Amino acid sequence: CPVRLSVRSKAFHALGAGSIPARGTAMPSIISFDTETYLIAPGRLAPPMVCLSYFDGVRSGLVGKAEGLALARKWLLDDRAMLGGQNITFDFGVICEADPALLPLVFAKLDKGLVWDCQTMSKLVDNAAGHRSFGQDGKPPKYNLAAIVARELGEVVTGKGSDAWRYRYRELEDIPIAQWPTEASEYAINDAIYAWRAYAKLNPRMPAKHATPAGLASQMRAK
Repeated sequence: CPVRLSVRSKAFHALGAGSIPARGTAMPSIISFDTETYLIAPGRLAPPMVCLSYFDGVRSGLVGKAEGLALARKWLLDDRAMLGGQNITFDFGVICEADPALLPLVFAKLDKGLVWDCQTMSKLVDNAAGHRSFGQDGKPPKYNLAAIVARELGEVVTGKGSDAWRYRYRELEDIPIAQWPTEASEYAINDAIYAWRAYAKLNPRMPAKHATPAGLASQMRAK
């Protein structure tokens, strides 16, 4: 039986009340998700999925592969859900490799303009501000999650070292999530939370051409 684990991490508690979309509006639900996998290897750019974490501005969770794929299908079919994360094209590849039936649903979601990606958004915001070769600090810009979180939220993402759990989720594949080390669970859920929070900061500054969901999704489809 899949186990759902909700984690209240430092990244979650750093949310301000103003960051949570008002209920009862016509805006879609903004859902961030992230997958943890085996390591990427030659010929394996969409490695086997181990788990899926998510955050919708209120609720967070960490679930195993089977429940994660079921959630992904539910979100892809829901036109009220705007789905994204950090480098979300990788995560789409992972879930479609695990369940090829999801592939047409991913492209349908893109065609409807219901996909976002904070990495792409950060690049578009920098480009519009004239930071094409160098970032706001005068150095070549980086667009990994840690760099985006540092710029947009002023926080340090932990768990990215050479011995971090991000490289070791294969070890946990057959272990119930409820029995995972706290560090492994928090790392996974924080990725989804940080991406959602980065989206909330970047979205008001999006260039007008790409400010609509459809405009952003067109950039995502180009990836």
